[in-house]
Amino acid sequence: MGSSSQPKLTRLRGEFIAHLPEIYALMQHTLDEVGLGMHESLTVLQHAAGDLAKNAQTHQLMDVVDCAHEFERLVADLPKDVSLPEASLQNLRKALVKLASQSADPGHNFLPSPLSTSLSERISIVDSDEQQSAWLGFLLESVGYHYETFQTLAQFSASLIDHNPPAAVIFDMYLTDDKEAGVRSITELKAGALKFVPLILLCDRKDISAKLIAHRAGVARYLSKPIDREALMRVIVELTATPPTRPYRVLVVDDSPIELAVHSNMLRAAGMEVREVENPLTVLEVLAEFPAEVVLLDMHMPQCTGPELVAILDDDEHYAEIPIVYLSAEENVSAQLQALDRGGEHFLVKPVEPMHLVSVVGMHACHFRRSLEQAESLRAARYAQERQRQALDEHAIVSVADVAGNIIYVNQKFTDISGYSFDELLGKNHRLLKSGTHPPEFYKKIWDDISSGKVWSGTICNRAKNGCLYWVESSIVPFMDANGLPYQYISIRTDITALKESEIVIRESSNRLAEAKTLAEAASHAKSEFLASMSHELRTPLNAILGYAQILDMDNGIPAEARNHVFEIESAGKHLLALVNDLIDLARIEAGKIQLSIMPVALDAVLQESLLMVDFLARKKNIQLSNTECVCSHVTIDADHVRLRQAIVNLLSNAIKYNSAQGKVSVSCRIEAGKLRVSVADTGPGIPLEKQSRIFEAFDRLGEERGEVEGTGIGLVITKRVIESMGGQIGFASVVGEGSVFWIEFPVNEQSHEKIEPEQVSIRSEPMSAELKQFKVLYIEDNPMNLRLMHQVLLPKKNIQLLDAKTAELGLEMIRTERPDLILMDINLPGMDGFAALAVIKSDVDTAAIPVIAISANAMLGDEERGLAAGFIAYLTKPLNLPNLFEIIDRALSSTTK
Repeated sequence: MGSSSQPKLTRLRGEFIAHLPEIYALMQHTLDEVGLGMHESLTVLQHAAGDLAKNAQTHQLMDVVDCAHEFERLVADLPKDVSLPEASLQNLRKALVKLASQSADPGHNFLPSPLSTSLSERISIVDSDEQQSAWLGFLLESVGYHYETFQTLAQFSASLIDHNPPAAVIFDMYLTDDKEAGVRSITELKAGALKFVPLILLCDRKDISAKLIAHRAGVARYLSKPIDREALMRVIVELTATPPTRPYRVLVVDDSPIELAVHSNMLRAAGMEVREVENPLTVLEVLAEFPAEVVLLDMHMPQCTGPELVAILDDDEHYAEIPIVYLSAEENVSAQLQALDRGGEHFLVKPVEPMHLVSVVGMHACHFRRSLEQAESLRAARYAQERQRQALDEHAIVSVADVAGNIIYVNQKFTDISGYSFDELLGKNHRLLKSGTHPPEFYKKIWDDISSGKVWSGTICNRAKNGCLYWVESSIVPFMDANGLPYQYISIRTDITALKESEIVIRESSNRLAEAKTLAEAASHAKSEFLASMSHELRTPLNAILGYAQILDMDNGIPAEARNHVFEIESAGKHLLALVNDLIDLARIEAGKIQLSIMPVALDAVLQESLLMVDFLARKKNIQLSNTECVCSHVTIDADHVRLRQAIVNLLSNAIKYNSAQGKVSVSCRIEAGKLRVSVADTGPGIPLEKQSRIFEAFDRLGEERGEVEGTGIGLVITKRVIESMGGQIGFASVVGEGSVFWIEFPVNEQSHEKIEPEQVSIRSEPMSAELKQFKVLYIEDNPMNLRLMHQVLLPKKNIQLLDAKTAELGLEMIRTERPDLILMDINLPGMDGFAALAVIKSDVDTAAIPVIAISANAMLGDEERGLAAGFIAYLTKPLNLPNLFEIIDRALSSTTK
């Protein structure tokens, strides 16, 4: 009976989650209208966010609730009668994206019904792992439980002498080396002081043998490590049901007056409201004025047996869901099962212990009350959803199509604007409204997007039945089945015909140009933020990959074959790092933020450096590399030395990678009309004429995307833009079957023809003045992988004791207690970041002199300058170059001995 309500609640909750994409699509569509100047849409958007928060609260989707409230506040703070600046629209778009992303898997934050507002239950944690105990305590405290921790079973057992048993106990399986002794101790406790206390066991093992031993010992729940937070909290809530704010209502039915009174008094003593019935034939009359939440029912009664009464209750929809608990002297298991099969949740055999009776009745009453409350909340949520649909029909043009694109529903606004009746549209394809304005590729792109599960948004011109054209701003949302395939599409549109006509009139106005510029700048900023995030996320794992590769490479004891594997790992890591750097370079160039140091540069020196840098690649590919026809000796050009070398190395690398087997690459330079041209020629397959126009387009590899040559298709784009930024030119010529020649060209510097040596930068490491002195180095880093790497890196440094902290707050406490000689600081830390922690260190006279080195995956333009300006003595970016790291650490520690 009552157990059937929970699957229904779960199903309704699942329907609400499936409905979320439609809600987000409507909100996105309304936000697009705000961007088009429809001020009244702000109010619609605010109400939609508020309704979403309320409905999500009903289903315990707390991440959705928080993000919806945040979005609602942003909208409420905006003026409703003036055009919004683009910055405000961008903030709303970001908040909506955040809302949708938090809801991608909304089930992960679902907990059972809310806890009591004043939890007083005491949970005991018996665990020798202090860190895990602290984590468990934090979880319990965060939802209102009291807790106490014990490191051994003996300590916990001793506490039971002077204190009442806790509401529940969380054990770790391996509290002692003697596992059997631990299990025996738990068995003894369960048989004595913890007889009615639920035990939760945490264990590394997942095999059935371990679980069987635990449950035989009396354990209520067995959780395998690593412990899932949500699963643990569900178990605790289920096992420690808190006293309700309103007493549970229990109807006790028994033809024996003595037993009726005894069992009723047990329940009343536990704070429950009880109504007694001796004659089962009067139960319906009593239930009509006493809304019981559990029926405690005797099985054998002369007027009407328990199963017969259950069948009668089942026939009445008002009482069919009330949970039934049998309390009978019937000991025959078959008879018990037959009774439960007729309808019932539990069977208790007389005599029953008071605590057992109270626990069972309270559990079923709690579940029944929770199901009623959630059913009422779901009814309200469904009503709100229906009102949302009504509001949508009043506000927008709506249609629904099946998987083939045939219309299965349209609202009144759709028929009004199209001129077709409902019957004329039903079963027809949307092609009926085609205007001929858009090319076939336009509709193909729409279909490709929605049939693959993507939401499509854009502007469409349609033709009404009378031949008139009308424009709509449209969002098409696919609904996906369990197999990830679409089964229907919802289209939400807004009539923007008047707006489109106005745009035609003012298309050439300066306001539109200014808006386009603002949008472009916003897009560039968003892309820069994305690249910065991507760079950070990629550099963090690359730090471990290249770090361990360097450690292995420095180990002279590994065999040759393993060393080859290490070389491949390091090469692949460096290649990925180069790709990240290329993407960041491209972003800087497109944003106009590339920094150049233009000065006279000796071209022959740059050429020699570039040839040396690609020599290994040429030998690996078996490509002959030569420098011929060179007349650039003692000739200088005005350029950035590093960027010029980057461009030439890129041309040489491409000529080697895309060459034919055992091919040749030749470099030549000549001066014509005051300009110096450097050419790189290869004997590769050449570039077909029809593809040559795409050679400098970003991410276009001319069909080589699936080839064996590594690359992203942005190297030549970067090279071209760098060369042109320095005042030069770049071009190429290619013949299929013969090869290609790429060239760069710069004006010759007329003021100086003397050879200028490139600036040599050397870093000299001062030897440590106290080699035998022991140093403390503190590494503040939240990433466990990076912490393990640093411990491995500094392991050979016998005079260094490496301490670590996972947060800035813990790090500051260790600095005060341990007084390290050097601090290595990550920047992106949870809570206080690295810059804030550095400020605290520098503000304290006792710690201000400790040198601090920044180690971060933030490698965008200006990050290093900002770090050095803040007071870090060095700013190292991940992945780390270990020789450079050793040198800087040695130099910093040497300075502390002076």
